[in-house]
Amino acid sequence: MTDDTNSERARIWRFFRPASVILTVALAADLAAIAMWPSAQKVLVIFAAAFTALLCLFLWRALSIAESATDICARLLEQERAARAAVEVRNRQLENTIGKLEEVERIKKNFLLMASHQMRSPLVAIQSVIRVIVSGAIGGDDESVKHLLQQAYDRSEDMLGMVNDILDLAEAKVEKDEGTEQTDAAAELNAVVSLLRPTAAERGITIETDVAAGLPMARVARKSVNHIFTNLVDNAIKYSKDNTVVRVKLVAEGDRMRIDVADQGIGIPQEAQQKIFKEFFRADNAKMLIKQGTGLGLAIVQNIVQNLGGDISFVSKENEGTTFTARVPFTPSPQTGA
Repeated sequence: MTDDTNSERARIWRFFRPASVILTVALAADLAAIAMWPSAQKVLVIFAAAFTALLCLFLWRALSIAESATDICARLLEQERAARAAVEVRNRQLENTIGKLEEVERIKKNFLLMASHQMRSPLVAIQSVIRVIVSGAIGGDDESVKHLLQQAYDRSEDMLGMVNDILDLAEAKVEKDEGTEQTDAAAELNAVVSLLRPTAAERGITIETDVAAGLPMARVARKSVNHIFTNLVDNAIKYSKDNTVVRVKLVAEGDRMRIDVADQGIGIPQEAQQKIFKEFFRADNAKMLIKQGTGLGLAIVQNIVQNLGGDISFVSKENEGTTFTARVPFTPSPQTGA
């Protein structure tokens, strides 16, 4: 019962209390004495008693109606509050949807700008090289032809890399790893490192690996693991300083596989760290070091890791280096007995 109802009942009681006292006194009086009263007095007493009883009944009925009205008002107010809360939730959902649509539109615009620039430049370079060769402007110098063809090949590799990044990102967004393939993560990492070591060695960069012994075969797609390892290690090499060390560690952490890739490179500026996993984003210091780049590598890794039910994080300090850590849940293959 509400405080308002209690207050209303108290006011009503104060109102009819004198009448109830009269009724009580009348009923307590000696009936014989009342019988000897003049008829007019008897009528007054009976009338007063009847009026008091009816008044009490009326007031209690009014109080009951007031209580019912109060309950109805309370329910209506509660329904109004619930409706307002539902509207607020819906508004927030609409705002989130609008925000996501705006983000998709931003990504589309960035992609078109990036694609038109990054793909046009290699195509123009390749076209120019072919035009020179076809025109015979370089004469019969085989070395000159070889040099121009190498330039064309290098630019086509840049364009192919960008196309592959876009395709990898698209696959990471729509494909779910069902965990039906058996993969030796340690062997996969060693293969990736062996493939990238020559590139690192050209700049005096050493790759050190620390792979835990006895890692089980895991039920996770080999392609997914390869993308994670390749992108993280390749990214570390690209943005490392010359003659430094890239350290790669692979261990089992409970029911998760954890990979740490640490470099001694340019690091990520503080103001860029919140955007580092955004598609097509590259920090200013990364652009200064390497002109060409899609800004998709880390976005691809994040999407793959999240599709596997894992997480990725990093710590970085500008001009000192960065360490990326990815944790991926993996179900040991039955063949390992783990």
